[in-house]
Amino acid sequence: MTINAKNIGMKKEIICIIMVLGMAVATHAQTNPQPGYIITNENDTIWGTIDYLSDFQNQRACLFKADGAQTYREYKPADISGYRLSTSGIFYVTRTFVIGDAERAVFAEYLLQGGVSLYYARDVHTQYYFWVDEDGKTARMVYDGERSNLSSDDRQLRKSRIIEVSQLLGRSAEAQKRLWKTNYSASDLIDLTREYDETYCTDAGDCIQFKSDTKKRTGLKVRLRVEAGVDFNTVRNKHYTGENWIETSCTYPYFGIGADLNLPRFSRLLNLETLLKIDKKSGSHEEVDYLKKVTSMHFEYYDLELQLGLAVRFLPNSMVRPFVRGGLSVNEMLGIKTENMEHYKIGRHEQDFRTRLGMGYYVGIGADISVKGHTIRIAGNYVTHNNDDMAILTKSRAFSVGIGFCF
Repeated sequence: MTINAKNIGMKKEIICIIMVLGMAVATHAQTNPQPGYIITNENDTIWGTIDYLSDFQNQRACLFKADGAQTYREYKPADISGYRLSTSGIFYVTRTFVIGDAERAVFAEYLLQGGVSLYYARDVHTQYYFWVDEDGKTARMVYDGERSNLSSDDRQLRKSRIIEVSQLLGRSAEAQKRLWKTNYSASDLIDLTREYDETYCTDAGDCIQFKSDTKKRTGLKVRLRVEAGVDFNTVRNKHYTGENWIETSCTYPYFGIGADLNLPRFSRLLNLETLLKIDKKSGSHEEVDYLKKVTSMHFEYYDLELQLGLAVRFLPNSMVRPFVRGGLSVNEMLGIKTENMEHYKIGRHEQDFRTRLGMGYYVGIGADISVKGHTIRIAGNYVTHNNDDMAILTKSRAFSVGIGFCF
């Protein structure tokens, strides 16, 4: 009897310990409270606090406590149309997708809304990405481990899934190429899908990425380019007290590096562009007026030019995209030496050329041609500058034809 009493006492102690632990677990079950809201099936919004757990748990149920309520309530995908965290922007919506081998209603994370939208879901071991176009057509990509750990059958199945998605994004060879190189990260697939939408699904409006990413780029797209071509130059000089301009022409190659900057959320057609180019200018000329006054000119220098302006592009979804451009141009006359610039004479007076900063403008037309994810640019421009100092006035203009490569 004594032994039984002791056993009963121990059992009671164990039960008490279990109850205390259970209460502690229940008390601390709310491990990650986040402000947010749910969206009812009637499209009403109710604000409160969400217990934000793991990806797997979040897609199965939403634990939500409305503002003013004392307890949390569990919602299944059939109960509400979605829920969202107001701080991070993470958004879950009720969707029916194939998870594993069967269709299931889940809270799928809404990664990107656009002409082609992107969703994410998972089960215990596998991650799923779903692309849905405007017609409701769905493609699925499955990630269940590194390729090296997969059987041949699993690798073949993964290949077929990539083909399925690439067909949905079939208007972009670049998107299809990137799919085969994906690291299956959400950020990589969001960027890939957004770029596809911004190029081929413009009628659907701007893309919306719901999750806030503090490391996410501002949306500014920068493309570098190298360029080369030919300048057909005309240079005119005169003394500031003179009446006659001395004009000569020269043709030289030019080389340049530049960048195109674009904010797709602001405009997909308007680009800010810049180009730093250099070419050579040289020439000699002599004139004798009716009073037999001789005015001669000899010049040789390198012209460093910086262009900054805007380009408006047309037919953004086409392989060949024409554009018009224009902007400001600043130039500096480099390498001017006394021995080759001192021969500018007005009558008997001799004036030295000086290194002078010039101002002007440029206008042009051209076309961008897509080639395997990069861009070949062909353009023609008209550029003019005024370089003035206290003695010599210089006006130059050039027609240029060039070809560039953007990457």
